Amino acid sequence: MRVTLGSSARSSHEPEFFSLKNRLVARAASAGGTGQAKFATGEAEYAPNGTMYGLAECMRDLSGEECNRCLQLLSTDLPSCCNRYQGGTAQNFNCRLRVQAYAYYDLAPDAPPPAAAPPAPISSVGKGRLQHAILFVAISVGTLFVLVAVLACVRRQRRRNKAKKEQQDNAREGMKYISLQVLRAATSNFSIDNKLGEGGFGEVFKGELQNGMKIAVKRLSKNSAQGFDELKNELVLANRLEHKNLVPLLGVCLQEKLVVYEYMPNGSLHTSLFSNSPDSTC
Repeated sequence: MRVTLGSSARSSHEPEFFSLKNRLVARAASAGGTGQAKFATGEAEYAPNGTMYGLAECMRDLSGEECNRCLQLLSTDLPSCCNRYQGGTAQNFNCRLRVQAYAYYDLAPDAPPPAAAPPAPISSVGKGRLQHAILFVAISVGTLFVLVAVLACVRRQRRRNKAKKEQQDNAREGMKYISLQVLRAATSNFSIDNKLGEGGFGEVFKGELQNGMKIAVKRLSKNSAQGFDELKNELVLANRLEHKNLVPLLGVCLQEKLVVYEYMPNGSLHTSLFSNSPDSTC
């Protein structure tokens, strides 16, 4: 739908006035269709001392090509209806074209858009709080690091002290620890041929160390309720005792529950190793 309207005042400056008006309409239509703002104005002087004003605009959602096509269509309609008048308007739903012999729009140039406001400076109070927060975080992290390092050192020192104390206790008690590898070699890997007997506590094997010493190895059953700590305490106590009827204790292997005695090929060995009486060393 297109609408064209002429102003009520008739022109007395023909035909120069009409020619100038048509050229202004065409120029405004061309400028409005090509600009990104979809808006353009123009002026033209005519004798005697007159000025003609033109305006062209489109809806902002139109493309440049659509706007130009719409304005060009109106620019052909406007002269056909309004050449008898000083001005006129042609418009539809998407664009508008107007020309008048008086200033009907604001002639002042558009004010430039306001410059972006600079970022607000950080106040001294805010800056101080930020510095305090950074300092607090740095101190907290440093303190945590030192605390972790101290705890690690304390734990390592405790382990060293515990190992040293155990060594001192072993030396004080005269307890000798024999490796499982040595006992396996001495008993031919606990061969059935070296087995001396078996009781409720486990088995006893005969063996021979590399230095030629004959030994008897008491191998406690895995199902035995006696734990390593109880075994160690019992062996320490047995190592302190000296009696003519007790078999000499040579050492212990805690990799398994193994007790090593001096081998005595007589009745006292059997009595000591297989006795179920409370006086038995094991």
